[in-house]
Amino acid sequence: MIVNRVVIWTFLFSVIIALSFIIYFIFPPSGEMKGEILVMKGSNQNQLIKFNADNNKTETSYVEFDFPQYNPKNSNKLIAVLKRNGNQEIVELIMQNGTYQLNKVLYSNSEIKHPKISPNNTFITFIMNEELYYLNLYTEEIFLISSRIVDYLSYDWLNESELLFTIKEESSGLSHIVKFNLKNKSENIFRKNASSPAMSINKEFLAYKGHGSNHVVYVEELNSDQRAKFEIVTDEQIGLFKPSPDGNYLIANVYHYSQSDIEIINLHTKKRKKILDSIFPSSLDWR
Repeated sequence: MIVNRVVIWTFLFSVIIALSFIIYFIFPPSGEMKGEILVMKGSNQNQLIKFNADNNKTETSYVEFDFPQYNPKNSNKLIAVLKRNGNQEIVELIMQNGTYQLNKVLYSNSEIKHPKISPNNTFITFIMNEELYYLNLYTEEIFLISSRIVDYLSYDWLNESELLFTIKEESSGLSHIVKFNLKNKSENIFRKNASSPAMSINKEFLAYKGHGSNHVVYVEELNSDQRAKFEIVTDEQIGLFKPSPDGNYLIANVYHYSQSDIEIINLHTKKRKKILDSIFPSSLDWR
């Protein structure tokens, strides 16, 4: 009798766990949108737009920098490119009196685009002459990571010492996301037949495109046993994108014929919300 009770309770417990698992994936908790979205309106247009996801308010300012990204270690700071004195400088900016002010210059050269800082603030990566480089901020060592990178608008830090970017095989024409390890300078395929990796600011969620498609974006949870994965399919082409820190949403610029709008896509319900019209962003981010 005792054995039968144990079997029954074990069975009931297993059923409860299974039902909870099914309910989670059929009716996942999407939550309310939170945080701040950063959109740079095109290159050289100097228009920085912030969208507050908590209250749906938009703030626009005119700035002297381009390609801004939140610093993942301290999102009150920005990493951006500032053009002055005939050079382009990778700079750190801080908010003071309602505007972003120069805090320090990290690197200067004549041709720099799309800088990103590592989560531990040890390395800066950037595009120079369509090649991917990194700079050690402590030793000032500069190293060429790859001259094979394609879609250099979309690459990102996976963690403190590993970088994700896209390469294309010359023989087959297939695109793959590769992982580059800065410690041992090794390169391995991370996702086959995929491109355009973009990480959430907390490095918990990865978004990327399927090979050869600007209409399909996948979002994966990386640091969880459940490994939730979402697929977004649109009739329109998708350009830049970024997953939200909680992994419930995707911010993306979506092309409607000759127009590009900024939309927020709910990964659970697939509902879309347009927040900005006629924007061709040079960069976007979500903290």
